Amino acid sequence: MELIKTLTEEHKIIGEIFDAIDNASDQENRKILIQKLLTVAGDHFKKEDEQLYPVLLKSPDEEVRSMADIFSLTMGGYAKEFGVIAEEIMATDSVLSAELVIRYEKIRDRIKDRVVIEEVTIFPAFENLSE
Repeated sequence: MELIKTLTEEHKIIGEIFDAIDNASDQENRKILIQKLLTVAGDHFKKEDEQLYPVLLKSPDEEVRSMADIFSLTMGGYAKEFGVIAEEIMATDSVLSAELVIRYEKIRDRIKDRVVIEEVTIFPAFENLSE
C-alpha cells in the first residue's frame, strides 16, 4: 500500500534527523535540524491523522478501533510535547541545560519507540483493512 510505504519512509527520515540532532556539533546546526524535523514530522502526522487513523477507526474489529483511538490521542500529546521542547531549544543560543537535554531525550525515545510500534501493529492492521 502506497500510504504505508510513504509513512515507513518518513519514519526512517525522522529517525535519521533525530540521529543528526544528537550528533550536531553546535547549537546552530541543531536548530536547523530541529526545524527540519518539525516540518517532516508535521507533514507525517497530518498524513496519519487524515489518511491512516480515520480508516482504522472505522474497522469492524473493536481492538483495531481502540488501538487506533489510543495511538491517535497519544501521538497528539507527543507532538505537542516535542513542539514545546523544540521551541525551547530554538530559543537557546548557548549550551542546552541538562534538564532540557533530558526532556528532549525522553520525547525522542518515546517517538522512536512509537515508530517501531506503529510499523509492527498499526501499519499491518491498516493493510489488512485495505486488502
